[in-house]
Amino acid sequence: MPTNVLKTVDPEFYTYAGFRDWFRFPLVYPYSICCGDSLDAGCLCRHDGKSKISDGKDEQLQGLHFLTAFSFDAHFLVGTRNEAWPSSNGALTWVLVDFANGKIESFLSKDQLAAAAKARGYSGDLEFADVKTRFDQCFGQ
Repeated sequence: MPTNVLKTVDPEFYTYAGFRDWFRFPLVYPYSICCGDSLDAGCLCRHDGKSKISDGKDEQLQGLHFLTAFSFDAHFLVGTRNEAWPSSNGALTWVLVDFANGKIESFLSKDQLAAAAKARGYSGDLEFADVKTRFDQCFGQ
């Protein structure tokens, strides 16, 4: 993130983990993963840049709920979502999110996702970690 943009970001964006049964952790500003009740699955949220992070007013992006595992780099998020969560019987959808414009693309297989991510310049890992693991990595738990 450019230094001039980073200077305008509320420091809570990178340090606030949520409150009681609402969890959040940062990705690339203004995006974060938000979870209610548990860290089993989350949704992609975008901060409005006006409210305090701790107010919990991040906008949930339509089309990316029930995210169960993912990886990301400075430009993209790649992962899986379970369309029938919390049931484990739901169809998995493989997703690619472009942080530059918030565009969410869905794929039917990890191979299709990997090819699309590579074509767009994704440089991160394609070994996904579940939401709880990512939360623990972020906040050192």
